[in-house]
Amino acid sequence: MALTRDQQFRILDWAILLTTSIIALILFHVPPDHHSFSIIDLSLSFPQRPKPKVSLPLLLFLSVITPTLLILILSLHQTHSTSPLPHTLNPSSLYTGVRAAHTSLLGLGLSLSTSLIILNSKNLFGVPRPDFLSRCKPDVDRLADHIVGSSYGQVLSAPWVLVNREICTARFADVNEGFRSMPCGGALVAFAGLGYLTLWLAARLGIASSRSAKAGSANDGYEGGGRLLDDNHERESHDVPVEFQGQAYEERLRRTQRPISPQPLFFLILPYLSFGLALFVAGSRYFDFSNHGWDVVAGAGGGSASALFAFWFYGPL
Repeated sequence: MALTRDQQFRILDWAILLTTSIIALILFHVPPDHHSFSIIDLSLSFPQRPKPKVSLPLLLFLSVITPTLLILILSLHQTHSTSPLPHTLNPSSLYTGVRAAHTSLLGLGLSLSTSLIILNSKNLFGVPRPDFLSRCKPDVDRLADHIVGSSYGQVLSAPWVLVNREICTARFADVNEGFRSMPCGGALVAFAGLGYLTLWLAARLGIASSRSAKAGSANDGYEGGGRLLDDNHERESHDVPVEFQGQAYEERLRRTQRPISPQPLFFLILPYLSFGLALFVAGSRYFDFSNHGWDVVAGAGGGSASALFAFWFYGPL
């Protein structure tokens, strides 16, 4: 069976996302820029944690697998028909659920792949981590051989100078990882995945739609409210005398403007949990001395921007 034009475009979308993600992961292993640093800089003197609070497998589970599973479950759970026979499926409803899940997962993939592109800016900035000196293990005895820039600080203290990365005695890979603090990768991926899930849950549970629907019904220029009324009014105007067309329109508007009650407060639990998990992951990077405070903020901002862009691009479902 030949694929429809829409299916061909969706396959192309997945191919672009996968290709972009693979290229971004490959480029991430490019050595970062190496900033000069001081061995007496207290902001780089924190100890290196032997085990992070949120490991990489746990980060991937929370930010990738969990949103994927929730989107699939919540998109497909209403595919059962109204038939009295148990466990029967409505083909039309099932198709709608699968289509919604597929489009939502494309949005999640776009958010995560965008975050991977932003992640490569770590190599561009080359900012040392708070535990950089613990990773670097500088050879203090060879301090004079690696001084860069001005050495006026030595008038006050011999080590009060900037040095280059060649003073480090640790493995090259460990030193390179020490220069990847900005932006925080954990916060970036967490907010890209869980941030997108938060927006998706808010739209899915109708938390964000009640206000927009209320505004749409009262605004003549909004496609969800007044625009529909304008079209209906144009169609009905041919059957209503000119002197009564205004009254007919006002009556139609009055009948369609029904008050919309807010959603129950417990609907906020899932979006709040998703957003709270993203905050927890981001905060754990600061607690583990892996990133500076502003690095975490930059990562969270980049991940949130990725989620907002992906959610806007594929539209709320």
